[in-house]
Amino acid sequence: LLNTGNSGTLSRLIMGLLVHAKNNIKLTGDKSLSKRDFFRVTEPLEKFGAKYFTNFGKLPIIIKGTNTPLPINYRETRGSAQCKSAVMLAAMRANGTTYIKAKKSRDHTENLLKKNIQAIKIKEGKNKLIQIFGNSFLLMGFLILIALISYSPEDPNFIFPENTIIKNVLGYQGSVTSDLILQSIGLIGYLLPLTYIFTGLSIYRKKEILFVIENTFFVTIYTLFGSLFFSKFYSENFTLYINGNGGFVGNYLSENFFVNLLNRYEDFSYYLLLLFTLLFFILSCLLYTSPSPR
Repeated sequence: LLNTGNSGTLSRLIMGLLVHAKNNIKLTGDKSLSKRDFFRVTEPLEKFGAKYFTNFGKLPIIIKGTNTPLPINYRETRGSAQCKSAVMLAAMRANGTTYIKAKKSRDHTENLLKKNIQAIKIKEGKNKLIQIFGNSFLLMGFLILIALISYSPEDPNFIFPENTIIKNVLGYQGSVTSDLILQSIGLIGYLLPLTYIFTGLSIYRKKEILFVIENTFFVTIYTLFGSLFFSKFYSENFTLYINGNGGFVGNYLSENFFVNLLNRYEDFSYYLLLLFTLLFFILSCLLYTSPSPR
């Protein structure tokens, strides 16, 4: 009988060490630990040949080891250092080479094993390429933000390219870019660079390019709601020329699809559009702050 108290790390790592245990071992913990999931550890460990009898994926767990642990191929996708470490410790008892491809997480166990007993070899993946991709998004966000802040309706653009005096800090490229964004979706365009900045930080921090797909969805939703909001309720309160504060996207939506609905439920529509715009914008930023699993 082993009681690991409240230590989830000890519980999961010791399960890997006991993959070759000769006697059946019962693993327990306190009330809090007994509520936590252990399926993500027992699933890969059972591929070595050991048996783990759980209480619906929770403690207590009966460990029945194997005399001949087999090498496995393991792909860790949760960013869990505990799962990765448990498999590494079990692999030390296997007769052969175990291959592990893991999402970025804490690396204390592999550093310890590599330094002291040289039992593992670490091969770096494509993290540098992903970091460059994340840095590109980060830089793009800052450049677009600078272009938008220094926007002037008098600068050259697609419609009036003959103007030569440029006030935009980033020159002609900044002038054209900011004008395209503001004339297309209006004032909601000021949120775009913030989303790109947080997307770049998420990619750099978590090494996941798929954040681009998730944030593209959020950007599309809050852009549509936001441009419609400004076009309907603040069309003439600021100084954006030609297409107004909602851009041509907001004007098109308010004049074609939602004109009757907005006019009939004006007060309700005001708060609903504002709520959805802020909600999806916040979701696009929360990807950076969401915690990684242990």
